[in-house]
Amino acid sequence: MDGLEVELKAGLAPAELARLARRVRRAGGQAGRPVLLVTRYLDTADGRLAAADVAVRLRSAGGRHLLSVKSARATVGGFQQARETEVPLARPRLDLAAIPDRALAARLAALAGSAPLAPRFETRVSRQQVRLSRPHGLIDVALDRGEIRAGGRAEPVAEAEFELAAGSPEAIFEAAEALLADLPARLDLPSKAARGEALARGAPLPAAPLAAKPPAPPRGCPAGEAFGLRLAQLAPAIARALHATLTETSPEGPHQLRVALRRLRVALRLFRPILEPAEARALAERARDLGRLVSPLRDADVLVTDLLLPAARTEDPGLAAALEAWHAATRDAVRARLRAAGATGFAIRLLRHAALGGWQRPGARARLAAPFETMLGPGLDRLWKTIRHRAARLAELDPEERHELRKDLKKLRYGTELAGSRASARPFLGALKRLQEDLGAINDLAVLEGFAPDLAAAERARLAELVRRLGRRDQARADTLMGRACRHWRALAQVTPWWRAEAPEPLPALAEPSP
Repeated sequence: MDGLEVELKAGLAPAELARLARRVRRAGGQAGRPVLLVTRYLDTADGRLAAADVAVRLRSAGGRHLLSVKSARATVGGFQQARETEVPLARPRLDLAAIPDRALAARLAALAGSAPLAPRFETRVSRQQVRLSRPHGLIDVALDRGEIRAGGRAEPVAEAEFELAAGSPEAIFEAAEALLADLPARLDLPSKAARGEALARGAPLPAAPLAAKPPAPPRGCPAGEAFGLRLAQLAPAIARALHATLTETSPEGPHQLRVALRRLRVALRLFRPILEPAEARALAERARDLGRLVSPLRDADVLVTDLLLPAARTEDPGLAAALEAWHAATRDAVRARLRAAGATGFAIRLLRHAALGGWQRPGARARLAAPFETMLGPGLDRLWKTIRHRAARLAELDPEERHELRKDLKKLRYGTELAGSRASARPFLGALKRLQEDLGAINDLAVLEGFAPDLAAAERARLAELVRRLGRRDQARADTLMGRACRHWRALAQVTPWWRAEAPEPLPALAEPSP
């Protein structure tokens, strides 16, 4: 059998995988009995097939044997489309002559050269497969528990695969969003082939970095392509940061989740002329709401970990322990709210748009084909006008107004990222970063002054004294920062915005009235 395999993978903790199994059964699917799948992946000793993104597998299950070849993968996060050739075998032995596609067999032989293909690693998983019917098609949900083995090393497997059996790939995302919306699923899960190859090499597969600024589109890139690229970068980034927030204690997860959500909102704002209005508005609102949910944890990470604990651990260990307990409780509460809000479902929705589209505005063909710079000017101008109005009285702003100014500056910075490394943007971006950093430091001090976590009365009193002491220590620094921020604002206000200096072409008209 030769065809296109279309699937979405999701990694889950064993307890969450068991919860998903119960949901799948309740969804009315026809569940098969668990089957032990033993799959050997074959390659040369130096991994030539893996380097070419080709996987040759010998799979045995229930006395049946299958040779399969996967190649030509296209992925967005855990969603992948791959060409798959499957051939039944009488015995679990490699036989390239059994592959009916002679061109494929010849390619495998060419990749291997004179080196023999031998077992490189194997997976042993118990798989339960359930077929679900969705409005856009039939989905096979495979629930896998087991491990990958290579050279005496092993890695556990606990994951779900949503594979298209018939119909449109939309059905995959419909099923995944409905079943995984409130679970902490890893949506950028690498394939078993990639993990097994890393295990065979003795070098763990490096995780994608949480902190990674998306690359800018090429100059003059069509607007539709530019937004598609941005979404293909941001959707997996949001999924990764969300999973880290839900499962890890590092402050990097909440921080990068807020950053990625803001970048998404800026992209939705600037590319609004080519986006389907209702869907763009819904995505922006959901991104805003999720950002607000994670904000208390991010604030706790900064205030407790960065500002208070260094002093409290030395001067008042009891207070330090109370702050750490409050921090952990805040993390648990934020995770519960994110799950209740269906945050993973939102990440799946973004992956669907990144992989399948559906975000394009009707009648916007000319706009989609126009250089993306034509989208940016109007949106950046509106934001710049708001910033100038507020920053003109920077020294008089109260903490809340300064915070709003800082958020607008972040939006402008993320919009300016789209300019890439072009020389016209560098002076503006440099001045913008300096002002943003000043206001960030001032904001941290202002938030610390009003920090009032839910502690016992005696601990609240000791915390208040610590905050007052730190505040007195930092007052001179705050005054210095404000003076520097005013200077940096004056410098920024004198720089010509890069999008005006480039004078892009006007925005093309819609071919039909907007909805």
